[in-house]
Amino acid sequence: MILYSKDRGLIPEGVWVRLEGQSDDGASLRGTLLNEPYSDFGVHEGEMVTVRFAEEEEGRFLVAEAGS
Repeated sequence: MILYSKDRGLIPEGVWVRLEGQSDDGASLRGTLLNEPYSDFGVHEGEMVTVRFAEEEEGRFLVAEAGS
């Protein structure tokens, strides 16, 4: 997964996530972050992250839900 922050000037960073499950409707996925990001994106190794699909002009993306 690529971590990207629109609110801060952080350089996007690739991290590993092990998928653990998905929502009943398939709109979001849950997984465990397997490595610590170098920059402070507010998520840390071992934490569960939830992402959902988002359609943008540039294409389809997985977007992390804040506070997940």
